[in-house]
This record gives sequence, structure tokens and C-alpha cells, in this order.
Amino acid sequence: MRFRDVLGPRVVLLFAVAAVPIVVFGNWWAWWVANLIAMAVIFVDFYRAPRQSELVVTVPATLTTRVDHAAATQLELLNTGARSGHITMRWVWQPSVAVGPGRFTVRSIAGQRRYLAAELLPRRGGTMTSDMVAVRVLGPWRLAGTQAEHHAPTELRSRPRHPSARLLPSKLVVLEQTDGRMAVRQRGEGTEFDSLREYVLGDDRRSIDWRATARSRNTMVRTWQPERDQRLLVVLDSGRHSAAHIGDLTRLDGYVDATLLLSAVAAHGGDQVSVLAFTRGVRRQVSASGTTGVVGRIGAALTGLTPELLETDYSAMSAEVLRRTTQRQTIVVLTAADKITDLPRWLRPLGIEHDVIVGQLDAPWPEPPDELSATYRQAVAQLRSQESDRTRQQLTAAGVSVVQAPADRFAEALTDRYLSLRFGH
Repeated sequence: MRFRDVLGPRVVLLFAVAAVPIVVFGNWWAWWVANLIAMAVIFVDFYRAPRQSELVVTVPATLTTRVDHAAATQLELLNTGARSGHITMRWVWQPSVAVGPGRFTVRSIAGQRRYLAAELLPRRGGTMTSDMVAVRVLGPWRLAGTQAEHHAPTELRSRPRHPSARLLPSKLVVLEQTDGRMAVRQRGEGTEFDSLREYVLGDDRRSIDWRATARSRNTMVRTWQPERDQRLLVVLDSGRHSAAHIGDLTRLDGYVDATLLLSAVAAHGGDQVSVLAFTRGVRRQVSASGTTGVVGRIGAALTGLTPELLETDYSAMSAEVLRRTTQRQTIVVLTAADKITDLPRWLRPLGIEHDVIVGQLDAPWPEPPDELSATYRQAVAQLRSQESDRTRQQLTAAGVSVVQAPADRFAEALTDRYLSLRFGH
């Protein structure tokens, strides 16, 4: 552990007092004596300060939170020596993590243990680390001491932003209402038996349960509920097109947010959810099911996922998805499809075997230089619009459902389309 000697702010006041004899009386001998006394006091205070080797700083090994959400924690300071003094500590993190408070100032008593409350506020997703706590130790009079960097490794895991979480309660209400309306269905539609009820006019006679009718005085029919063992696969394009910025966020951040909302709704509906991040190959993958903990598991798997400045290999992506899908399921591909003319060709095989949704998050196109003429700028905008429309038409012709929405509505629009497709609306 490296340390260096330091002087406290009170040293200036001490030498100012020592200068009184020469300023007021013009007595140089008294000034020299006063300075010698001041230096002796500083030396005594330095000697009485706790030693850095006698201090033990303990920090949590791992912390988990979400972007722009503070993680509350504490630092532990133990003075194992026989000296007391004043200690100032600073927890060193990179600029993307705000530490509150910035500095900790405490009086450390010999043999005493102190706990210091702190908050870490990450400004970006991913895994960030800190290796040290800077500690400055001064003597009882706060005149002199030492400063050192104590090795204290900590890992902060920041899950992605999830602003659409506020929409989850309303989407679950829609899911329950739709699920309830679909509970009474005819046989032979791929549904599961639910219960028995009395026959009413309009019921399919094929749903009559004759054994139950024989045991009852009324005609009984079977009711059915939708199959709940459906599968959802979400594929995130994490290539260069996902790096486009929309405000302070990237297009990929919008994909992750929509994935979390969609996965939570699908899991509450009884579906099995898998998520795949792809560029040239599989970068992240996770599967989850059940009604609790799905968002946490998927969010943890996608923590730290950033766009790669590479062109996504859509042929390999299509082959990978087909390899993973052994039965019909819903596949959601989140990509900048409006800028990729070859995408319909790669998704056509998926559209034949599965229900495919392509999600396009609208991001502003780069503006042409100002020196270009208004006519040229208008032509560029029209060309872009035509290219986007043509790609969308090709996707629709390939049996792919397209969802295109701005960032503030993308997650909701994608989830609504999934629910509509799930219940055959």
C-alpha cells in the first residue's frame, strides 16, 4: 500500500499565528521561535495520527441495481491501532457512477468500528468495478498525517432501463380479460379442457359431455381454455443499426425495454420465453418461465449488452433460430428493418414455420448537410420513405407482421401486437 505525507488545512492558521511576532512587533527572533514551535506541534500531531496499516476498510463485493436507480450500501472502517484521529475517505468510481456522499469525514477512535452509509447511482447499464478507497488520516489536531489508497474491490451490476414497467399492470388486465373470453371454446382448436357447465343455445353440440349429462338432469357441455404452454422467442439485433441514438438512449436500449415488458406479459400468460441477442453470432441468451422473476432474470442476462459496430449476419441469425425451434412458436425480431433491404429474404423461412413479428423502433435519420439545396433534401427524405415502405411491404408479403412505433410507444405497440396475435385477433 502506497502512502504519502499530507498537511491539514489548519497548518495555514498555525503559521499565521506564528507570524504575529514579526508582523506586530517586528521581532525576528520571536518569529523563528514561534515557527519552531509550530513545526514541533505539527510533528507531534503527525506522530499521534493513526497509521494507515492499522485501518481496515471493507466494502460490499457485489451490488445490483438499475440504471438511474441508487443502490444503498455501507462502508466499514475499523481502526485496529491505539491512536485516534480524523479520517476522510473517498470511494473511487468511474464518472458513470455517482457516489453519494462524495467524501466521508469521521473521527476514528482507537479500536472502534464505524459504518458509513453510501449510495451508488449508475448512469449506464453494465458491470462497473471499483478497486480502491482513498483514505486521508490526520492527527487529533488535524494538522498532519498520511494519505493512501486501500485496495477494496467492488462490482456494481446495473440492469438496463425499463421505463415501460409502468405499463405492465394495464397489460396484465388486458391479458386476463382476453384469456377469460377465450376460456369457452370449441373442441378441436388446440385447447385444453377446463370445466363443465350447462348447455345454452348456440353451443356446439360436439362439446356435449354425454356421461356428465347422464349423471345430471341437465345437458352438460365441456369448456376449454387456450393452451398455456406456448413459446415466445425474442431476437435482438445488436449490430451497428442498433447503435443509433434516440435522445440519451440507443435503439438497442429501446429493444431491451420492449423485451422486458413483452417477456413479463408472456410469462404471466403461461408462455415460455427465450431471448437471443445476435450480431455475427449469439452474444447473449436466456430462457425463463413462470410468473415471478422473469424480468429480473432476463434483465440480468442483458446487463451490459451494447451495440457492436458490425453488420448483422441475418442469414446466420435465421439459421440459428430455425435450429432452436422444434415446434411452432411466436418469434419477435427487433431490428432496424427499414434500413435492411435483404431482411425479408432471410425471414421468409421463419414466416412459413412460425408466427413472426418484426419490431422497428423509429429513430431519426441523419440530417443532410445544410449547404445542400432544399430540393435535394426533399428528394433524400422521399427516397428514405420509399425504401422503408418497400421493405415493410416485402415483410408483410413474407408472412411477417410489422410493428413500427416511436421510442415512447414502441414497447406498448409491440406487446399489443403480440397479444393480438396470441389470441388470434
